Amino acid sequence: MILQQMVEMLNESFPKMSLVECKLKLNDAQRFFARKTRCQIADVLMIESDFVNGRALLDREIESVRSVGFVDANLALVESSGWKFDVKDRYVYLTDDTGSLVSTFPSNAASLRVRVVELPGASNLTNLDQSPMIPAEFHEALVWKVLSDKAITAGNVELAKMAKEKFHEFIVEGIRYGKIEADRTGIIWKSNRNPVATGISLDDDRDL
Repeated sequence: MILQQMVEMLNESFPKMSLVECKLKLNDAQRFFARKTRCQIADVLMIESDFVNGRALLDREIESVRSVGFVDANLALVESSGWKFDVKDRYVYLTDDTGSLVSTFPSNAASLRVRVVELPGASNLTNLDQSPMIPAEFHEALVWKVLSDKAITAGNVELAKMAKEKFHEFIVEGIRYGKIEADRTGIIWKSNRNPVATGISLDDDRDL
């Protein structure tokens, strides 16, 4: 679904909503949905030269880290005993077993894969031919979120109730999607100073 289609759907219920207002509210809805569901999963690949004094910057806006692991040229996890990771303030830190910062990878590793929950930019939807960043099956959710909020303001109780229920259904599906996608890495973020992923699943996840 592209922005133009979403605007047309909003204008069916609220013809006086301007394009500027539609864009603003749809962008806000996308960030809310992405943060609530953690459905926008992205892989960040870091190479050895990205690390300076044992740390490298995650150059995108993220909500949390779901997994960290060394991968080979085919993106398969490789053995990495002796390396540990920490994530603070959008920086990934690598240390050895003694706690000393290191900037070297295992000899069989091509890159370090960091799987993150990414947050769409505040102005992700700008042009009418653009689509939301979140997965396509959840684009309609943004329309329902805006309709729900707008209907409450307008005093349209019936529309507000229906739109809120529709949006909640998408939230539930989005949360389920986010968990499934994140778990495909085989290793889940658990706590600071974890061993780097070796393909063995951990128990839980934690926000930054």
